[in-house]
Amino acid sequence: MVKSVAKIPLVAIAALCIGAPAFADDGELLRKSMSKASGQPSTDPVSEAEHAFIDTMKFYVPAQASNGTVTLIDYIDADGLTRDSRAYAKPLIGVYIYGPVEGVEGVGFVGHGKRDAYAAISLDDGNTWKRTNLSESADQTSCDSNSAGGCSVVREDVPLFEDTGFAYPGDVVNIFQATSGSNALAVWPSRYCRGGSPSYSLNTSNPDKLYAVAAYMGIDIGTDPENPSNPSPDDLYLVDMFGVGGSQGSIDYSEDKFEQNQVVKEVPFNCIWAARGTLVQGDDPRTAEVEASFMRWFKAERLSSGRRDVNRIEANCVAGAGCA
Repeated sequence: MVKSVAKIPLVAIAALCIGAPAFADDGELLRKSMSKASGQPSTDPVSEAEHAFIDTMKFYVPAQASNGTVTLIDYIDADGLTRDSRAYAKPLIGVYIYGPVEGVEGVGFVGHGKRDAYAAISLDDGNTWKRTNLSESADQTSCDSNSAGGCSVVREDVPLFEDTGFAYPGDVVNIFQATSGSNALAVWPSRYCRGGSPSYSLNTSNPDKLYAVAAYMGIDIGTDPENPSNPSPDDLYLVDMFGVGGSQGSIDYSEDKFEQNQVVKEVPFNCIWAARGTLVQGDDPRTAEVEASFMRWFKAERLSSGRRDVNRIEANCVAGAGCA
């Protein structure tokens, strides 16, 4: 049995379509620069922003501009009409690398650069961004003649490196991030492998801190950090069982078996660096404005020595547990 279908005139269908309300509107397109590094000197080659990521914190804060002034956020439709104004916004956390770089043609190489790792936060739905240089290593080097780490990569064929005496600078080649609650973590590989206090080196660099951390975590390392007694699996946090420590190494592509890679020549191994940040309620004592909240980034910490190169970085934050 074939059921009959009611025929609706095309005119009626057109009338229904025209009269139907619009349930969605993209609104006015907002284009703002997250990576504009104001105050930085111009460079040749021109500085570039790469590897940008943005995450959203899952709560609302009073809306404020990057200079700290409290503001209202206007939401404008495609016709230029203000449809709504809100006094609260979800924090946006962005990371990226920024700086000049000289590429190597014909090879999938990241380039010889002087890039830093940056974080940016927006508390007004992306209208303005407050930026922080997390790495501050682009004009530093751990590969000069004064390096105690053993790295001595000098590249006089790269004009960009003149400021460091052509010693390979602390170029940042990538960046990763994670957020949970009001906490954020940024992790990046850098060719700068000097400074910081990695946990694996505390036995010689800061024994008092080693004992304090061990006591806090309930780890028994005995009384001699050079020869820990009663080792347990927990000691992996404080004892360099995997040979992470050592001198920063390098790789010379001029000896690579693939001829097209040889033009890259010698580059230092990367070290892993990490910085954590927390969105704090209240006024930022470092500024003249009276803020409702601000992002506090802590000093970056080095996690490896450059004895081996860095590969496959991952970052994750879990509520109530922390970041790794």
